[in-house]
Amino acid sequence: MLRMIDQFAPVDYSHPHLRDCELLLKALPTLRSDYFYDLSPHHRNGTLTNMDPATDWVPSHRGMVLDLDGSNDYVDCGNEPPGIAGLSECTFMAWVEVSVLAAGTNAICGQRGAETGATNCSSLLDVTNGALRLQLINNAKTANRFWSTDTSAVPASGWVHVAASWFGGATTKLVVNGVDMAVDTYLTNGTPPNTIYPSTRPFMVGASQNGAGLAYQVNGQIDDVRVYSRALTAEEIRDIYLDTVGMRYSWIPRVGVGLPVMSYYQSPTAFVPQIIWYN
Repeated sequence: MLRMIDQFAPVDYSHPHLRDCELLLKALPTLRSDYFYDLSPHHRNGTLTNMDPATDWVPSHRGMVLDLDGSNDYVDCGNEPPGIAGLSECTFMAWVEVSVLAAGTNAICGQRGAETGATNCSSLLDVTNGALRLQLINNAKTANRFWSTDTSAVPASGWVHVAASWFGGATTKLVVNGVDMAVDTYLTNGTPPNTIYPSTRPFMVGASQNGAGLAYQVNGQIDDVRVYSRALTAEEIRDIYLDTVGMRYSWIPRVGVGLPVMSYYQSPTAFVPQIIWYN
């Protein structure tokens, strides 16, 4: 029997979709409209910057999503909010509406420093002219790698799930809509990075730092941004893709047999927390 109740239950963060999840950003405008809420165990909410919450949370078939104007909009998650500095592996992923992304480079999420000097550190997931890319750069550009799919990997329209897993060194997986893509390594310098390098710049969604200014601003829509402190396999990424494709809610898993599932159901205009019990 399925029944609804109006209270919350403890969350089991050992579930494979949440284990080692450092950041999981979702729309919760009914709670606080200027936040991109972090539903991971760490609660590192991102702040909408140069944005108007009244117009930049927009309805879609995924529910309420973040809409960026390609000018100066972005989400500021603070310095190292996902705790990625020093990691020897990690995963970035998000849902993006590519039909309205600008030509050129669109920064989905990451942390990029100045062009020169000790703050020149980069970890960035982006979509560039139909290719999905991951870049990792140290502070002196002596250990860096850019990995990319070909330019036909990301479909030209509709919502697309993009993910990049870095297993340390030169090993990565780039996954689009649950499909493990062929990866090309380019713009290499020195040995592959062994760790994510720290930066004094904020972790950002929808834009990237370039020296003192912004770069790679997204003109489009983003939803369900995640960072993991481990390299998810292509199979794990596909599972998350299949569990979130077309969904209007961000779910929190069942905490045991006969215990509830906590979900945040998104109607086209609202975001309603609820509990579903399975008996």
